[in-house]
Amino acid sequence: MVAVLLGGFVLLMVAMLAAYASGVRYNGSPSYPMGFYLLKGLDRTPELGALMFACPPDTEAFREARRRHYIGRGTCPAGYTPIIKKVAAIPGDLVEVGSAVSVNSVMQRNTDLAATDVQGRPLKPYQGGVIAPNHYLLLSDFYAGSFDSRYFGPLHRRQIIGNAKPVLTW
Repeated sequence: MVAVLLGGFVLLMVAMLAAYASGVRYNGSPSYPMGFYLLKGLDRTPELGALMFACPPDTEAFREARRRHYIGRGTCPAGYTPIIKKVAAIPGDLVEVGSAVSVNSVMQRNTDLAATDVQGRPLKPYQGGVIAPNHYLLLSDFYAGSFDSRYFGPLHRRQIIGNAKPVLTW
């Protein structure tokens, strides 16, 4: 019986490693439907509306997000889990941040800003402005409570690791 359980565990581990090696990633964040996504590497510039995986940089905003458990430990170079967001603004776009986020005067869905998180801790919003070359504003239009660029600002192109294609979500 122990041998059967051990064999099953080994097979499960091999299957998980094979899935990871082929680009399958699990999203456990409510920013987009939880489940499995295929990470497809980028072979061109990120496009508006594309769902992307990004590796958070080692900045104070992300260190604080880690301390507050908005993001977890993971495989990114800075030790964070990849985040999954949509490209909402590209270089040259004008981003305005007030009670919500607008890009080129178009209000973005589910981007109302919160003054505090669910535990009452203050949240500092991104100030807005023109998106610099090689930078992208990443937002969740799925979950209004997402920790996204409305709080940490645009990310550099090098932080974006690939497209996220849903495989099995719930």
